[in-house]
Amino acid sequence: MKYINKKSSPPKFEQWKKEYQLTETHLSAITSLENEKNKIWGKFSGEIKTKVKELLLNEQSFICCYCQQRIKADKQTTIEHFIARDVDPTKMFDYDNIFV
Repeated sequence: MKYINKKSSPPKFEQWKKEYQLTETHLSAITSLENEKNKIWGKFSGEIKTKVKELLLNEQSFICCYCQQRIKADKQTTIEHFIARDVDPTKMFDYDNIFV
């Protein structure tokens, strides 16, 4: 696995999380988080998701951290979690936990 030197979470992403109450603190307070995680992850869309994906691609130099192949900025490129949402749903919006 390629080491990615993570930068700080973009301020717009942090603001978006606060607006939708999706910080780790908020998420840990949701009692049915395990059942709701896919619905909650679905809120991450549109302009904010596009911007975060763009920042992640630049941070990774357009290289996949798993297979180290060149990746494109297209709709097939997905955001992945280092710690899976099934393992710890509270980290689903943790910038240090997401890669492309």
